[in-house]
Amino acid sequence: METHSLFELNEYIRRVVALNFREPIWIKAEANQINKSRNNFYFDLVEKEKGKDNIIAKASGVLWAKNYFFLKKKLGDVLDQILMDGTEILIKVKVDFNERYGFKLQIEDIDPAYTFGQTEIRRQEIIEQIKKNGLLKLNLQHLLPKVIKRIAVLSSETAAGYQDFKQQLVHNSYGYRFDIKLYSIPVQGALLESKLLHTIDEINANSARYDALVIVRGGGSRLDLSWFDTYKIAEKIAHASLPVFTGIGHDIDTSIADMVAHTSIKTPTAAADFLIEYNTRFEAEVIDICNQILAYSQDRILEANMNIERLSTHITSLASQTFTAQQILLDNNYRNILSLVEVKIKNELKDLVSKELLVQNLEPMNVINRGYAVVYKGKKSIHSTKELKKGDQFSVHMADGKMLAKKIDL
Repeated sequence: METHSLFELNEYIRRVVALNFREPIWIKAEANQINKSRNNFYFDLVEKEKGKDNIIAKASGVLWAKNYFFLKKKLGDVLDQILMDGTEILIKVKVDFNERYGFKLQIEDIDPAYTFGQTEIRRQEIIEQIKKNGLLKLNLQHLLPKVIKRIAVLSSETAAGYQDFKQQLVHNSYGYRFDIKLYSIPVQGALLESKLLHTIDEINANSARYDALVIVRGGGSRLDLSWFDTYKIAEKIAHASLPVFTGIGHDIDTSIADMVAHTSIKTPTAAADFLIEYNTRFEAEVIDICNQILAYSQDRILEANMNIERLSTHITSLASQTFTAQQILLDNNYRNILSLVEVKIKNELKDLVSKELLVQNLEPMNVINRGYAVVYKGKKSIHSTKELKKGDQFSVHMADGKMLAKKIDL
């Protein structure tokens, strides 16, 4: 059996590759596991089954420092945006096979238009999918509380956008106090999706603690913000237990996360301003109601005071009339009483005179003077013979004198 050494096999493969790939070629792939060392970039190039995450092809790629600086001068900051895990790229590569280091694709050029084009194509496909599945207005069905105070924030703690959002809320001119709970997530890169999904699940489990969920990220390129353009993120936001507010990117940017959120505000600072203004509207409503209550109360008090004044005037007039009437009645009664007393006194005087005459007429001496006599037994007057016994002495008093007598039987 003929045998070959590993070196011989690899050398043969190198010659085959060199013979068949003399010139660089353009290939489409997704960049993963990118590592940078001394301005050299090492990463995996993969191709996935369409619509799935299954890898059907994989190769090692390298961007040497000299080519990196050449592309950096040519593409500017766009190059760094493209060289991120999960980005679909169209690259010009030199196919290289080394007996010791194996198969490697050396990047010589990058077409940014493909990356942005593929990103937009994928974005439009996702938009159609979320429309078809009824996700666009699902989170909008949440009713906002009267005041938004307790806020769960998804952002990176070191992101300038989060710091702007927080400072705007903390130092608002109205003196409102917000309870801000940061759930730190990466705001770009391949880990963003999984971390965001997991964090929203955590917030959903504790949704009673919050009034709203806010996702903020500062400005960046269209490619930077495209990490928020995934169906899973859209689906998770749409089904969140809280109303979701987004402040992602610049005024001209609209991510898929923005499209399915309850309320999309263009920037983190604008998102903070929206929450502040939302609370000011509630405060204005409360103040307006208080003013209405105050005005109504003042009207009622004024009306009551007018009624009191009218009643007071009426009572005073009625009291005066009553007093006058009672005074007249009292005067009349007084005169009537005086008249009655005078009549009574006159009648009593007449009666007294009559009685006095009667008494005078009944006075014993006056009776005697009229021809009557009074019989005494001792000092006691006798009115009947039965009061005397036989032989009792008694005296008889008459007008001109008295005489002694003795009772005898007849």
